[in-house]
Amino acid sequence: REAYLDRDKQNLENRGKSPLESRYYSYLALYNIKTQKYMLAQNAITEALAIAKKFEDRQCLYDAYDAQQQLASAQKEYTAAREAAHMLYEMGTEDALPSYIGVSLKSVADYSKQLGDLKRAYLYLEKYTVFKDSIDKKQTAFKIAEAEIRYQSAEKQNQITLLQKQFSFSGLLWIILINLVKDIKSLFSIGHQRLNK
Repeated sequence: REAYLDRDKQNLENRGKSPLESRYYSYLALYNIKTQKYMLAQNAITEALAIAKKFEDRQCLYDAYDAQQQLASAQKEYTAAREAAHMLYEMGTEDALPSYIGVSLKSVADYSKQLGDLKRAYLYLEKYTVFKDSIDKKQTAFKIAEAEIRYQSAEKQNQITLLQKQFSFSGLLWIILINLVKDIKSLFSIGHQRLNK
């Protein structure tokens, strides 16, 4: 993994400063957290935040704050972890990103519990529950609407199939009727010819 990160760093340096460099540092921080190189992880997060703020890149800020939260959590610094989670919650709320809102609310509640701040833990757990319920209701309403559309589509397809069968049956009746008229006409023609002989 280190060779992969080193190669990416070289590629980014060749391109010059860009928001991508912030993402590189965030991922480097996550790697250093997993390998328990916490000082290197903190240095990478500091770089990631500085570059993300310079370029005003929201996704890079999400990555950097997520890395900061994970580092603080790994070091059992729950106050810092809660602050990072709260920052992710505020950003997710501003950007209307449910995936960040829900996870961040739950994280703030969990870190508050770890810190013994049960009042805040309860408050954020309650917010999380309300948020999750609203998402569940929206998903349920969406699934119901989807099922209704599938049902209506199936009904329309059944009606089309029935009309096609009726049309093909009535078309068959017309063909039989035309052939019957031809046969009767032919019989009259034959009968008329015999009478004339």
